[in-house]
Amino acid sequence: SSFAGLSFIIFPNPVSNSFCTIHILDFEPSAQYSYILYDYLGRRLTKQNLNNQRSEIPLKRFNTSILYLSFLQNDRLIENVPILMNNE
Repeated sequence: SSFAGLSFIIFPNPVSNSFCTIHILDFEPSAQYSYILYDYLGRRLTKQNLNNQRSEIPLKRFNTSILYLSFLQNDRLIENVPILMNNE
């Protein structure tokens, strides 16, 4: 995905293990990155800062089939991404 020159990848999606990875392709060390996870009803589950170009997002504790990840740069929404959970 990309927005205003900022590109990032979230993988795997669907998630079949206990985490997914976010890779910020245009990582700027001076910028502040974070994400917010929501459940399918829009309830906020967690917010975390991302300090590296590539970060693992733990998902094991969320017992749901779909999550929504809001990716932010400097507290500005870049994109909302659905994350499909393959809970077998």
